[in-house]
Amino acid sequence: MKKVLRILGLVILTPLCMYWVYSAVFHTMEYVKGNDYVDYLNNNKTVFNSDFELDASFYEKQFYIVGEIHGFAKSPEIDFKLFKHLNKRIGVRYYMSEVDFSQAYYLNQYLETGNDSIIHYALENWLVVQAQNNRDYYQKWKELYKYNKSLPKEKKIVVLGCDVVSDMTLFKDHLKSLLDTIDYTAVFANAKKRVEFVKRIKSFKGDLQKQNSFKSKYGSGFAEISHLMETMLQTELSGREEKIFTNFKKLIKTYELENEKIYSFYGNFHALQASTSDGFEPLAAKIKRSDLAMGQNMVSLNMLFNDSEMIMPSNGLPSYLQTGPNWSEVAFKYDSLLLFYLQGIKDLMRTSEESSVTFYKMNGINTPYENTNRLMNVKMLLPFLENQKIEIDEKLGSVDYSQYLIFVRNSEAAQPYQF
Repeated sequence: MKKVLRILGLVILTPLCMYWVYSAVFHTMEYVKGNDYVDYLNNNKTVFNSDFELDASFYEKQFYIVGEIHGFAKSPEIDFKLFKHLNKRIGVRYYMSEVDFSQAYYLNQYLETGNDSIIHYALENWLVVQAQNNRDYYQKWKELYKYNKSLPKEKKIVVLGCDVVSDMTLFKDHLKSLLDTIDYTAVFANAKKRVEFVKRIKSFKGDLQKQNSFKSKYGSGFAEISHLMETMLQTELSGREEKIFTNFKKLIKTYELENEKIYSFYGNFHALQASTSDGFEPLAAKIKRSDLAMGQNMVSLNMLFNDSEMIMPSNGLPSYLQTGPNWSEVAFKYDSLLLFYLQGIKDLMRTSEESSVTFYKMNGINTPYENTNRLMNVKMLLPFLENQKIEIDEKLGSVDYSQYLIFVRNSEAAQPYQF
């Protein structure tokens, strides 16, 4: 029996010992390798505080896209403060949120009225699940309303929505608000489902006489009606990124925004400016390679979190990770070799303070990130979070994907209204 127990002990302990040795060697090598990057990071960082100021070239850009990781309390706070900073500093007033055209329509109404019920109405079926009915994300909109109220007309905030149609009821109500009852009934009758709206819109687009009648009747308002219909037609395209990009280009052209500065706040993947190893192209990459002038004058800022908590729907987690019936707070670390390890995370930890937000310019003078994918490449020994890993193209450098990193330490989880 003792012999069996010894063998069993060896079977269990040997892999553990091998992991401990491997882990110790790996972390030591990572730390040593980081010495080549720490000096650069220290010389190209900005602590995000009340009076922060980035380098002069940053303010010369036309299109700013920030990539967040959903579910952290710090994320919407950073979003508001950065947009406010750009509005004050260089007059950026167009705010492209991760919403569709109809949601943006109602959020613009909220910024005019301050009626809180509009936020809930507009974002009830938000694609950003962690932000649905969430105190921290909704507080951002309240802060935007208060700030917008203080602005002169020429600096008032305009929300842009280019995402896929996410709420059919909202789309229908938006369409009804733009058309009189007779026209809505004549064209859309009792349409409720997406396929029914698509069919009727296609019929309308093929009726030149009807279109001319609408143009004459609604004047400049016809552009909004037409674009709204187009967003529904885009639902037939494959791939969310392509749909967003198509809507974006049409919106830019329809509202003549080619020369305007635009700030965008989307999920982290959408803000990457280069394709993944399998050829998948994020929104920012599509904009960059497009014929839009702003594609050649844009900047991506991607967020990273460590030692933080994020909110997740409980029904998507195993029972042992659930902390509540509907929502759960989950520990988030980028330095777990078993689950999720970002190469270079120690470099960021060495150049930042606890409970801080730090901006790093990745493409500064003599940057070491042109020929390495450090701070972009993720390793994991266990495949539990494999679906969260972005397979970057190892032939590209980190700056091909993002020019700034926003590193957040010790963020709390974003809190739903009822937890």
